[in-house]
Amino acid sequence: MKIPASLIRFMLEAGFLVLVATAVAIAHLSAAAIVLVMAMAWVLVALVERTASRNNSAIRSGRLGFLFGATPGAGASGEMDAAVANDPSPK
Repeated sequence: MKIPASLIRFMLEAGFLVLVATAVAIAHLSAAAIVLVMAMAWVLVALVERTASRNNSAIRSGRLGFLFGATPGAGASGEMDAAVANDPSPK
C-alpha cells in the first residue's frame, strides 16, 4: 500500500508543530511568546504547503521531491528516464 505524499507531508508538518509546542511548554515562555512562536511555526508550515502546491519542476525533481509529488519519469538529477524519453507514443 502506497502512502500519498500529501499524507506524509501533513504528518511531518503536524509533528513539527507538536514539537514546537512541546519545546515552548518546556521553556516556560509567557503566553505572548507562545503565541508568537506558534504563529511563526504555522507561517513556516504554510510556506511549505504553498511551495508544495506550486508546479515547480526543480523542487519536484530534487532529493525530497517525493514529498512534493515528484514528476513521473524525473530522476534525482531532473532528467527523464530513458524509457520515458524514447516512448514513441504521441503526447
